[in-house]
Amino acid sequence: LFYQGKISLELASKIAGLKGNVQEYIADNYLAALSKYSARIAAELKPSITMQEVDWIFGSHLMPKEQMKIKWVQNGKNKSIAIEDEKLIEKILELLGKR
Repeated sequence: LFYQGKISLELASKIAGLKGNVQEYIADNYLAALSKYSARIAAELKPSITMQEVDWIFGSHLMPKEQMKIKWVQNGKNKSIAIEDEKLIEKILELLGKR
């Protein structure tokens, strides 16, 4: 991922310093999140980290369970909002005919 420009050298170095089974666990379960949260993840990774701590970092600590981002232009300025309420996301998708 580092050579593809998807994660920073700092994060690649931190991952390389982890136990092999933890590296594999991250690759198997959280590969997509690595590039999205690169700096925040790097700050959390320690050489002695456990798989349970990895789940906490990627799950509850960094990533919302479900999120919808809405972007628009208003008066020539880009605006956006992130919605995390599952019922509201479901209603918006329903209104858009996406479910």
